[in-house]
Amino acid sequence: MKKKLLIVFGVVLCMSLSGCAEKAQKPATDTDRKTGTEQNEDTEKKTDTGENEKIDTETLAKEIKAKDVTIADGITVKFSKFEVNSEYDSSATVIRLKDNEIAVEGEGASTNGNVVTISKEGTYVISGKLTDGQIIVEAAKTDKIQLVLNGVDVTCTNGAPLCVKSADKTVLTLAEGSENIFTDAPHGNEEQNACVFSKDDLAVNGTGTLTVNGKYNNGIGSKNDLEIISGTVNVTAVKNGLKGNDSVAVLTGDIHITAGKDGIKSDNDTEAGKGYVYIENASITGKAGDDGIQAVSALVFSKGIYQVECEGKKTNCEGVNKIAEEVMTK
Repeated sequence: MKKKLLIVFGVVLCMSLSGCAEKAQKPATDTDRKTGTEQNEDTEKKTDTGENEKIDTETLAKEIKAKDVTIADGITVKFSKFEVNSEYDSSATVIRLKDNEIAVEGEGASTNGNVVTISKEGTYVISGKLTDGQIIVEAAKTDKIQLVLNGVDVTCTNGAPLCVKSADKTVLTLAEGSENIFTDAPHGNEEQNACVFSKDDLAVNGTGTLTVNGKYNNGIGSKNDLEIISGTVNVTAVKNGLKGNDSVAVLTGDIHITAGKDGIKSDNDTEAGKGYVYIENASITGKAGDDGIQAVSALVFSKGIYQVECEGKKTNCEGVNKIAEEVMTK
């Protein structure tokens, strides 16, 4: 009997040792090999939070195409080929800014002291600095103007350093890697009520940086439609950061606003299909002394990051409101 028990015990012991050996020899999985830090990093990549998520706006900028987007009944946002195109060729007129020595190579622009005036449809590549001057666009109402900003720094003490008096559409293309700065003065021009000002449609595209210091009134303003197609845009303004009377539309971009009044505003309440704000996929950050975003007919924010500290409402629109839940919770 003792002999049988010893045999059984021996068999069980061998099986147990065999199982342990097999377990010890089992190769480690990818998860087993990862350290705690690496596993935490994976979790952060998969976690959908505002702190960890960043929008790759440069990649999005390269994928942009012309299109129409219907955001509400009777309201369609139009991003034209001209507005989304950030490319330019060697035939462009070149403007080099320098106090009292502005140089123009090509047609369509003239100078008078520290003021350069663009009067014909075309593309203009601008660089340099003016300590007190202006870039003025005064072309036919059918003309389309592309201003390629490639390292521009302009201050103006009696108006908007960049002023579009007339054109069909004006596009500011931020050249890759460029930093461009516009600054006005506290005692500015009442008619030119934004540091970057346009009486007609205005758009910003490209992958460079635009910094606007609006010390008199608004930061970037258009009496018609204002579009941010792409780029990094930093705006400081006494009143509104981005103001488009008829509309403000943003495809993508990194936008930082510090505004005494509203961050982004469109307030045309007299024409049907006007007074809307549309943001497709962008990062909007900063501070506002009143509302973060204010619109009349529609406010649509489809995707992105919205982190604006507001004294008033985060969003203010009595019309259509379509704001993605994840945008507001980031």
